[in-house]
Amino acid sequence: AIHQFFVDNDRINFHTGLDNEHDVKDGCPFEGCRFLVGSSIDIFTEIPDSTQHFIFLDACHNYAYSMIDLLLYSEKVRIGGYLAMHDTSPYIKPFQDYQGLGNKFHPDMFISCRKALKRLGVYNNKFEGFELVFDEADPHAMTGGVTVIKRLS
Repeated sequence: AIHQFFVDNDRINFHTGLDNEHDVKDGCPFEGCRFLVGSSIDIFTEIPDSTQHFIFLDACHNYAYSMIDLLLYSEKVRIGGYLAMHDTSPYIKPFQDYQGLGNKFHPDMFISCRKALKRLGVYNNKFEGFELVFDEADPHAMTGGVTVIKRLS
């Protein structure tokens, strides 16, 4: 149903927010944005490739999911579009907010978005076809921060 919506409405701007809502139920990030709830790995096929002007990822933030999300959802962004990921602050301490999967004694099972984006080359503009355009966080917050990349090719 969601896929058919995208196919039938190619005249509108595509902005999609994604959240598993395991921690907080914030809802849609801004008016006019489509908001998908669920496991990012389960619902990525609902969005056709190269259709989105903007995607905001706020799903599972463990290391593995963050890496997979960036790889899967970067294909959904059209050239000139943006992909944003939440909870990328460099100030987040290890073992902050267990993500509900895997070994509770391993730091990669907690918020590890920044580690994943760093490993994939986002912060030194080595993530193929994208450039870093925004990376900000509150040094006093326990979580948060946003990293935004723009698709160039």
